[in-house]
Amino acid sequence: MPSTKYKLKQKERIIIFNLVVIVLFALVYFFIIDKTMSEINKINSSFEDQLLVLNTAEKKGQEIKRTRQNISTVETLVSKLSSYFIKNNLEFVTTLENLAAKHELQSKITMGSSAIFGRYKKIVLTIYLQGDHEKQLYFVNELQSLPYYLNIQSIEVVQTSDTTGNMTLIIDSFWDKNAK
Repeated sequence: MPSTKYKLKQKERIIIFNLVVIVLFALVYFFIIDKTMSEINKINSSFEDQLLVLNTAEKKGQEIKRTRQNISTVETLVSKLSSYFIKNNLEFVTTLENLAAKHELQSKITMGSSAIFGRYKKIVLTIYLQGDHEKQLYFVNELQSLPYYLNIQSIEVVQTSDTTGNMTLIIDSFWDKNAK
């Protein structure tokens, strides 16, 4: 019988050992692995949040870069557009008079109403021309080729003979507000 008692103790030892091993695994799992997994999940969540913030910042940075490029393009276009506005009264009127003289036309230029639009103003000009019809057409053609922003509102032609007559041009001219 003593050997049976010893065998029972051996079985009890094996059962106790297995129980201790299971309890140790459970303790390791609950105190180490579970907490570690919880920390890993928190870190992963934080990492995803940071990734989202960085992606948002990158998109904003790209938008700012595009905006700067657009501003640069607009500034270039504004500068180019500004070059079409009349900056010097005397120079512009002299250009018109020289153009009329080049085509052997008598001219009279009068300035009418004006309106201010921000940095620019619109002045209505009336140009009276006397002379050959063909030369008047050349004048109008060259007038449109001038490096200024001019809109011809109306042209009135009165024939005084077969080849000559009077022409009245009403033009919207656009000036730099600080034109001299």
